Amino acid sequence: MILKLTLMKNQARENPFLWDNTNGNYFKKNMRNTKLQELCQNLGFAKNGIMFTEDDVKMKWKILRGSFVRELKKVETVGRISASGSGQMYASHSRWQHFDRLAFLRDYLRPRNSWSSDERFHQDSDGSPVATPETRPALRTCRRDSVMNPQFVQQLGVGTRWQFGDVLGLEPELLLMVPRPVVAALLLFPVSEKYETYRQEEEERLEADGYSPPKHLYFVKQTIENACGTIGLIHAIGNNKNIDFAENSALKLFLDSTVGMTPEERGRQLEKDTSIRASHESSAQEGQTEAPSLDKKVDLHFVAFVNVDGVLYELDGRKPFPIAHGNTSEDALLEDATAVFRQYMQRDPEELRFTVIALSAVS
Repeated sequence: MILKLTLMKNQARENPFLWDNTNGNYFKKNMRNTKLQELCQNLGFAKNGIMFTEDDVKMKWKILRGSFVRELKKVETVGRISASGSGQMYASHSRWQHFDRLAFLRDYLRPRNSWSSDERFHQDSDGSPVATPETRPALRTCRRDSVMNPQFVQQLGVGTRWQFGDVLGLEPELLLMVPRPVVAALLLFPVSEKYETYRQEEEERLEADGYSPPKHLYFVKQTIENACGTIGLIHAIGNNKNIDFAENSALKLFLDSTVGMTPEERGRQLEKDTSIRASHESSAQEGQTEAPSLDKKVDLHFVAFVNVDGVLYELDGRKPFPIAHGNTSEDALLEDATAVFRQYMQRDPEELRFTVIALSAVS
């Protein structure tokens, strides 16, 4: 397989991965590793090679940011890179000298506040799938109170005894005011550069340690822009066996129909679920004089924390897998999750935009 990378003189300093049919200066690399070839083709960059287009650059390498880079890092050395023409001036750059595992790509994957792990594609004229911003599925941006309001939860068919409520503070006396039992907690937090750096380091550390969460955790990969609140709700409810549902519940139907799927397949199925989408859209527009735009970008993100088999798990659709945070119990879930919330706050001490929400049974 040939990897074609055009080095555009006027833009290489910002990002050298721009590909242009009309430019004759390429980096060329023989990819003899069949695992890498199969991965590249499955991700839809091209049938006969990888083509990093200008659209990819504009998309902040959203695909590479996730599964692509993780898999490439597992690939053994696949040969040396050669350059011709004006490309030779970059061949001596220290980044290119460590091309064997493509880890240098991370230096060009700048954080994006509105990041979505969407990997959706459309077909090009030759039938190969191509990722473009235009095909990215999106929902309207929801306010915190829109996603977690009783009407939205009831529209999804969740039993009326289960409600989401604000946690007024992390001090012990304020936690005692939250109705019990608390079966899940959600954190709304700002996605900052500090957090993105931590997230990547955490992922690399866990993968290096061979971390693997239990397969029976219900986990959904986020493939839809602005859907983190809805996915957080799904994670909170989907990992609690005691939750009851109304008859013909849209959420119960979704959970039952996707129980045997992979996290990625569940994300794709959520894209197609018109009932959940309709409830989300209705909730997003409630109480607003103007409906939020589908294109509106946000830098806030929801993650869910649940107790499964006595372990506190963090479920974030942007991450590759659930994260274990030690032992917990039904009585101590909120207090144990609070310790993790404080870590989020300590990473961004200048930020004030943190909100904690608890899923509780109310009388």
